[in-house]
Amino acid sequence: MFESYWEERQKRPSMWVERTTITKSATAAAGSGDIHAYRRFKRAATLARIDAEDEEIERAEHDDFQKLRMEKFQKANQITQKKKQKRQKEKEKKKEKKAQHKLEKQAKEYNQFPNDGTFIEKVKTLVEQKTDNLNTEQKN
Repeated sequence: MFESYWEERQKRPSMWVERTTITKSATAAAGSGDIHAYRRFKRAATLARIDAEDEEIERAEHDDFQKLRMEKFQKANQITQKKKQKRQKEKEKKKEKKAQHKLEKQAKEYNQFPNDGTFIEKVKTLVEQKTDNLNTEQKN
Protein backbone atom coordinates (compact mmCIF):
# COMPACT_ATOMS: atom_id res chain seq x y z
CA MET A 1 0.00 0.00 0.00
CA PHE A 2 2.39 2.79 1.20
CA GLU A 3 6.07 2.32 0.69
CA SER A 4 7.20 4.19 3.79
CA TYR A 5 5.87 5.64 6.99
CA TRP A 6 6.59 9.21 5.80
CA GLU A 7 4.57 8.74 2.62
CA GLU A 8 1.67 7.51 4.66
CA ARG A 9 2.00 10.44 7.03
CA GLN A 10 2.06 12.98 4.19
CA LYS A 11 -1.15 11.55 2.75
CA ARG A 12 -2.96 11.82 6.09
CA PRO A 13 -4.79 14.95 7.12
CA SER A 14 -3.06 17.03 9.77
CA MET A 15 -5.44 15.79 12.47
CA TRP A 16 -5.95 12.04 12.30
CA VAL A 17 -9.42 11.01 13.36
CA GLU A 18 -10.86 7.62 12.91
CA ARG A 19 -13.88 7.74 10.70
CA THR A 20 -16.97 7.72 12.79
CA THR A 21 -20.29 9.41 12.98
CA ILE A 22 -20.58 11.80 15.87
CA THR A 23 -22.33 9.83 18.51
CA LYS A 24 -22.90 10.36 22.13
CA SER A 25 -20.96 8.13 24.40
CA ALA A 26 -24.07 6.35 25.57
CA THR A 27 -24.98 5.23 22.04
CA ALA A 28 -21.56 3.88 21.15
CA ALA A 29 -21.48 0.12 21.13
CA ALA A 30 -19.65 -1.43 23.99
CA GLY A 31 -16.17 -2.48 23.01
CA SER A 32 -16.37 -0.90 19.56
CA GLY A 33 -13.71 1.74 20.22
CA ASP A 34 -15.89 4.48 18.72
CA ILE A 35 -16.15 6.19 22.08
CA HIS A 36 -12.38 6.75 22.11
CA ALA A 37 -12.39 8.24 18.59
CA TYR A 38 -15.32 10.45 19.52
CA ARG A 39 -13.61 11.68 22.66
CA ARG A 40 -10.41 12.37 20.71
CA PHE A 41 -12.36 14.28 18.06
CA LYS A 42 -14.32 16.22 20.67
CA ARG A 43 -11.16 17.06 22.63
CA ALA A 44 -9.37 18.25 19.47
CA ALA A 45 -12.35 20.44 18.54
CA THR A 46 -12.53 21.88 22.06
CA LEU A 47 -8.80 22.62 22.11
CA ALA A 48 -8.99 24.26 18.69
CA ARG A 49 -11.87 26.44 19.90
CA ILE A 50 -10.00 27.40 23.08
CA ASP A 51 -6.87 28.22 21.05
CA ALA A 52 -8.91 30.40 18.69
CA GLU A 53 -10.51 32.22 21.63
CA ASP A 54 -7.13 32.74 23.30
CA GLU A 55 -5.69 34.03 20.03
CA GLU A 56 -8.62 36.43 19.64
CA ILE A 57 -8.17 37.70 23.20
CA GLU A 58 -4.45 38.12 22.63
CA ARG A 59 -5.08 39.98 19.36
CA ALA A 60 -7.60 42.30 21.08
CA GLU A 61 -5.13 43.00 23.91
CA HIS A 62 -2.40 43.72 21.37
CA ASP A 63 -4.68 46.09 19.44
CA ASP A 64 -5.68 47.88 22.65
CA PHE A 65 -2.01 48.19 23.64
CA GLN A 66 -1.06 49.57 20.23
CA LYS A 67 -3.95 52.06 20.35
CA LEU A 68 -2.97 53.23 23.84
CA ARG A 69 0.67 53.43 22.80
CA MET A 70 -0.22 55.57 19.78
CA GLU A 71 -2.38 57.89 21.90
CA LYS A 72 0.46 58.37 24.40
CA PHE A 73 2.92 58.97 21.56
CA GLN A 74 0.66 61.63 20.01
CA LYS A 75 0.12 63.29 23.39
CA ALA A 76 3.87 63.38 24.02
CA ASN A 77 4.38 64.80 20.52
CA GLN A 78 1.87 67.58 21.18
CA ILE A 79 3.59 68.49 24.45
CA THR A 80 6.95 68.51 22.69
CA GLN A 81 5.59 70.77 19.93
CA LYS A 82 4.13 73.20 22.48
CA LYS A 83 7.43 73.41 24.34
CA LYS A 84 9.30 73.88 21.07
CA GLN A 85 7.01 76.76 20.07
CA LYS A 86 7.45 78.32 23.51
CA ARG A 87 11.25 78.13 23.21
CA GLN A 88 11.09 79.67 19.73
CA LYS A 89 8.88 82.52 21.00
CA GLU A 90 11.31 83.21 23.84
CA LYS A 91 14.19 83.18 21.38
CA GLU A 92 12.36 85.64 19.09
CA LYS A 93 11.57 87.93 22.03
CA LYS A 94 15.19 87.84 23.11
CA LYS A 95 16.34 88.75 19.57
CA GLU A 96 13.79 91.58 19.37
CA LYS A 97 14.84 92.89 22.77
CA LYS A 98 18.49 92.81 21.74
CA ALA A 99 17.71 94.62 18.48
CA GLN A 100 15.62 97.19 20.36
CA HIS A 101 18.45 97.77 22.84
CA LYS A 102 20.87 98.24 19.96
CA LEU A 103 18.54 100.79 18.32
CA GLU A 104 18.14 102.66 21.60
CA LYS A 105 21.90 102.78 22.01
CA GLN A 106 22.32 104.16 18.48
CA ALA A 107 19.53 106.69 19.09
CA LYS A 108 21.28 107.91 22.22
CA GLU A 109 24.46 108.45 20.24
CA TYR A 110 22.62 110.49 17.59
CA ASN A 111 20.26 112.26 19.94
CA GLN A 112 22.08 114.56 22.37
CA PHE A 113 18.98 115.55 24.25
CA PRO A 114 17.26 113.41 26.87
CA ASN A 115 13.57 112.81 26.42
CA ASP A 116 12.37 114.79 29.43
CA GLY A 117 10.42 117.59 27.69
CA THR A 118 13.22 120.19 27.85
CA PHE A 119 14.22 119.81 24.23
CA ILE A 120 13.11 123.27 23.03
CA GLU A 121 14.77 125.04 25.93
CA LYS A 122 18.05 123.26 25.38
CA VAL A 123 17.95 123.90 21.63
CA LYS A 124 17.39 127.60 22.32
CA THR A 125 20.36 127.70 24.68
CA LEU A 126 22.53 125.88 22.16
CA VAL A 127 21.49 128.24 19.36
CA GLU A 128 22.25 131.22 21.61
CA GLN A 129 25.65 129.78 22.49
CA LYS A 130 26.48 129.23 18.83
CA THR A 131 25.39 132.74 17.88
CA ASP A 132 27.43 134.16 20.77
CA ASN A 133 30.43 132.13 19.63
CA LEU A 134 30.01 133.39 16.06
CA ASN A 135 29.65 136.99 17.25
CA THR A 136 32.79 136.74 19.40
CA GLU A 137 34.73 135.19 16.53
CA GLN A 138 33.62 137.90 14.13
CA LYS A 139 34.68 140.57 16.58
CA ASN A 140 38.14 139.08 16.91
